[in-house]
Amino acid sequence: MKFFLLPILFVFYVCGSSFAEVVIVTETKILNSPDSESLVQKMYIKGNKVKIENKGSNETSSDDMIYRGDLELVWTINKYEKSYMEMNKKTMDAMSIQMKKAMRQMEQALANMPPEQRKMMEQMMRGRTPQMQQKKVKTVVQNTGKKDKINGYKCVWHEVLRGGQKIREMCVSSSKDMGFKKEIFNVFKDMAKFFSSLTEGIKSSSFGQMDNNPFEDFDKLNGFPVASKGYRGNLMVHETTIKSIEPRSLDRSTFQPPVGYVKKSIKGMP
Repeated sequence: MKFFLLPILFVFYVCGSSFAEVVIVTETKILNSPDSESLVQKMYIKGNKVKIENKGSNETSSDDMIYRGDLELVWTINKYEKSYMEMNKKTMDAMSIQMKKAMRQMEQALANMPPEQRKMMEQMMRGRTPQMQQKKVKTVVQNTGKKDKINGYKCVWHEVLRGGQKIREMCVSSSKDMGFKKEIFNVFKDMAKFFSSLTEGIKSSSFGQMDNNPFEDFDKLNGFPVASKGYRGNLMVHETTIKSIEPRSLDRSTFQPPVGYVKKSIKGMP
């Protein structure tokens, strides 16, 4: 899920005049991967609605997503099966409870392992052993003062530190420099709140510190990221940049599941 969500935060646009409807294309590259994995996302934004189309490397496609702030729900679209699933607040809360239970079971299983086996499992879990020992690790966003210009957007680099260790860099631009209404980004804050019960379910466990949730930094920024770099230790593991921006009038059907797709139950999903 994290790879799916990452580019959502690190996009955004520029135009000569203010606008309220836009289509943005971003590309996220997973670095140090044998397959040079990448994900291209096309985002359609209108008011409190967002549609995200995903296309992986090698012409493969990931599930699409539609967020409806007006209905307080998310639809995930499976293009291969021509089906979709619906998640509302009640569903998210139930999934959060399941996650908390699963995390507790994982922690108990690790605690009962022999030291060597435990060490191996911790290394498999992204090598974040030190942070697994603490339930709460403070996340800090620091303005480095380093100015840059990315795809024509003036921005300033910020570092995101967790427990004193850099986990992310973001080049942040103001809405004024980008030439559009600040309000257009409120939908991302709404999405962060919608997913909060799920992310809090993860954070409540010691494994939660391993998950670099991009939403958590949004309210700490005085602007909007136009580029982002994710780190694991001293190694950069992913990079997201804007590819194109296009103001466009969006039809209501854009934010509905495709006609003919079958609704599937989300019951029993982990």
